[in-house]
Amino acid sequence: MEDNWGIIGHQKIIHFLKKSLEVNRLAHAYLFYGQESLGKTTVAEKFAEVLLKRPEAVATDLYKVETLEGKKDIAIEQIREWRSSLQLKPLHQGYKVGLIYGAEKLNKQSANALLKTLEEPTPQTVIILITSAWDRILPTIISRSQLIRFSPVNNQEIEEGLLAKNYPSIKVKNIVNLTGGYPGQIINFLENEEDFLEYQKFQKQAVSILDSNMAERFLAIEKLLDSVKEFNKKTTLAFNFLKHFSKVFRGLLLQNYNLTNWQQSKNFKTIKDYSASELLQKLTKIQEAQDQLLSNVQPRLVLENLFLNL
Repeated sequence: MEDNWGIIGHQKIIHFLKKSLEVNRLAHAYLFYGQESLGKTTVAEKFAEVLLKRPEAVATDLYKVETLEGKKDIAIEQIREWRSSLQLKPLHQGYKVGLIYGAEKLNKQSANALLKTLEEPTPQTVIILITSAWDRILPTIISRSQLIRFSPVNNQEIEEGLLAKNYPSIKVKNIVNLTGGYPGQIINFLENEEDFLEYQKFQKQAVSILDSNMAERFLAIEKLLDSVKEFNKKTTLAFNFLKHFSKVFRGLLLQNYNLTNWQQSKNFKTIKDYSASELLQKLTKIQEAQDQLLSNVQPRLVLENLFLNL
């Protein structure tokens, strides 16, 4: 496990990064992309530690950017301040590392400010962008970055890794069988039982909606959104529900190609059989609905329109 930086899965990615460091052929910018909870942030932060070598360098020469509390975008002022920090000489000999969490949340102005940094790289500086929605990132930023794609991790690897970290065996097997592939999410569920129970509730609700009539679907929307009052909370709730809904269709798609285990197949069982093309179309519609929520369209309208077209 230590040969893999103590990280569960992603051996090929870690081997590639280690080799790049050994032969001194590092990219100026990396884009770590893939679905949520796969381990992108864990690998990025460990890669930064390895680049900086010493804890004191991590404390002084690692510069991070993420959305501020209560904000939906990364502002241009944040990127300007971050750029200025990266232009300084490192306080310890070696690299400086710039880390951007949720890079898809860069707005037009902050993305263009970042682009200037990528076009005019400073020496001994490595930038790592992390995103779960790389299609929302400027193509010019993508073209100037080394792309590192993260995929779901094999269930056996996750089990072995978690057992090596002394998590309870029975609990590990149960959660891995139900969720599989997402180490970050599984660790969260192991440590936060309430989150796991909520996950199970949403998954059951998402599957039941697929097999319900339109009146039942609209009633489910009403119950979901009426559980909170504020617009922002309704939007967040709707967005998180669509994540679960998307996961159901991804599970059905994997099942369609015989790429999921028996236990997960039971969780994604519905009355209707969908073809692969139908599932891909539905995943596209869910993505469009999530984009509408991010554009501040009324959550009820978004969900009702989605369910009318599924």
